[in-house]
Formats: sequence, structure tokens, C-alpha cells
Amino acid sequence: MQSYAIAAVSVLVTVGVGLVIQQVAPTNPIAFLLFVPPVLATAMWTDLRASLVATLMGGLAAEFFFRLPYYTLPKGPDEFVPISLYLVIGAGISVLAHRLARAQVEARAREAENAALYRQAHEANQLKDQFLATLSHELRTPLNALLGWIQLLRSGQLSDAKRTRALDAIERSAELQARLTADLLDVSAAMTGKLRLNRELVQVPALIEGVVESMRGAAEDKHLQLHATIGPIGPMMVDPSRVQQIVANLLSNAIKFTPAGGRVEIVVSEVAGDLCLVVTDTGIGIPGDFLPYVFDRFRQADAGPTREHAGLGLGLAIVRHLVELHGGTIAAASTHGEGATFTARLPAAGIPADLPTPPARPRVAAPDPQSR
Repeated sequence: MQSYAIAAVSVLVTVGVGLVIQQVAPTNPIAFLLFVPPVLATAMWTDLRASLVATLMGGLAAEFFFRLPYYTLPKGPDEFVPISLYLVIGAGISVLAHRLARAQVEARAREAENAALYRQAHEANQLKDQFLATLSHELRTPLNALLGWIQLLRSGQLSDAKRTRALDAIERSAELQARLTADLLDVSAAMTGKLRLNRELVQVPALIEGVVESMRGAAEDKHLQLHATIGPIGPMMVDPSRVQQIVANLLSNAIKFTPAGGRVEIVVSEVAGDLCLVVTDTGIGIPGDFLPYVFDRFRQADAGPTREHAGLGLGLAIVRHLVELHGGTIAAASTHGEGATFTARLPAAGIPADLPTPPARPRVAAPDPQSR
């Protein structure tokens, strides 16, 4: 209705202007030309139907107000020729003007889309450059430690105590390299769709207790309180190693970003048959502008050269992919400076009736480093 109102108003304004002109000079020779501008304006600003209505209204107004004899409409066949020509020409002008307007709108939309694609490509290149810089640093650090301690061992000048310390350092560096490599392989498999689950019937409480115990050392090193509340959960068809990885990455992420004296808590429960994992910390939290991207690959809130926390920024991206592979969902909530909460929910898969109840055997997974 708004487009038709614009058509009517533009024609009425033209009638008013024409009547003013008519007081000074006769408008009969240019009667129909007076109504070309409202037709063009309606076609450019509204739609084709409204411009055709403006054409018809303009033709009738020209005949009634501005062609002799005034205030009459055409009656004979000869009198219909001028208005018929105007209507045909006006319809053509309407179609052309409408197509031109639509082409301009589409051109602006393409321009905006191209600008958005350019920004996305530029941002992707920046993320790639940041990731490569981070990767080179994270790989070089344990390699330098490995080479340094190996050279000291080869010198044969280390005491037994220092030799033990060297072997421990070499083992830690090798484990860090293994975790970084595993992260890269998991991300590569996820991006190519090759990451698969090996589901089996497991006792989830024992599985998660094993992961929590494996993380206590890291929490104690930072003087953090690590609490686990695991409710009664029946056997579930999940990939045990991937569930371990999910829990380990979430706990490792919480421990990393919680300062000394803080608290990390995991609550595991069964909700409507689904496995629900909630990891809460009292750490630094997540900036509000970064929260929507916290699960994206290669993104880190602290990605500059002076960043305080190590890691490739892949742990939470892997968690999201593993949760979604199980058919579940994960969400993050945080107020910057007041900690963060991650909630994952994995739906229970169907359990074959002939499968026996699995034994309660804990499994331990190495944590995956992650940077927000």
C-alpha cells in the first residue's frame, strides 16, 4: 500500500505544479510530459506495479486537467490516441526505470557482499599468519629444550640428580610435542570429515573420574581447587577416548586461565537420558567480543606476540567438533574477569539389548592445551 500511496502523491503533486504553470502558459502541448517525472520516481523508489498505476493516473490527469477541452475525459476514438501513446510509452519507461533501479540495488548488494568476502579473506589470512607464528613458537620451544638437555647428557658432566632432571624435561617436551601433533591431526581430520567415533558401552563416571585425577597435578601446581561432582549415570554408548578428550580439554582450559587460589569445578549428570558436562572456573573469563568465536579454529583472545598463555588455540575447537560428532551441543557463558562456564550435552545413543554392562575401568587422557 505504501508504494501505491507514493504513486498517488507524486501524481497529485504534479497536478498541483501543472495547475500553477497553467496560470502562466498553456500546458496542452506538454500535458503528458508533465507526468513522466512521477512515473520515473515511482519506478525507481517503489515497484513496477506502482509505477504502472502512476502511469495510468498521470495519463487520466493530463487528459482531464491539461488538455483541451479542460475537465473532460476522451470520448471518441481519435481522442484516445494521445493517451494511448502516453500509456504505452509510460509503461516502457516504468519497466526500464524499474529494471535500472533493481540493477542498482543488485550492484550495491554485490558490492557489499564482495566487501564482506574481502574482509573475511583478509581476516582468514591474518588468522593463518597468527596461527603459523604461534605454531612455530610452540614447536620450537620444546625442541629447544630437547636439544639443550640432550647436549648436556652427551657431555657426560651431569650428576645423577641432574641426569634424572634432564630425562624428566625431555619426557615433558616429547609429551608436549605429541599433544601438539595430535591436536593438528585432529583438526585436519575434522576439517576433511575424516574424524570418526568408535562407540562402545562404557561406565561414564569411572571414565571421567580417571580424567579428573589425571588433571589434579596440574591444578595443584597452580594452587587451584579442583572439584568433581559426578552423579549416578547409567552405561552409555560413546567413544570413551573422545569423551576423555572433551573432559581433559575443558579442564585444561579452565586450569590454564584460572589464577592461583582459584577454583575449577566439573559437574557430570544425566539429564533426560543425556550426558551433561558443566565445567566452571573462577578465572579471567572471556571478553564479550570474543565469546561468539571461542570455539572457532585458530582463534585466540590473547593472540599477540606478548600473550601470556601458551597453546595453539585448537582445544575448544576440537571439543566442539567431538561433541557435535556425538550429536550433542556445547555452549560457553562468561563475564570478563569473573570466570567462565562451559556446558556440553551429549545425547545417549541406543544401547543394544545383548550388550553386557561394561566394567568400571578408569581411562586417563592427556590434556589438550587451549588458548582463549
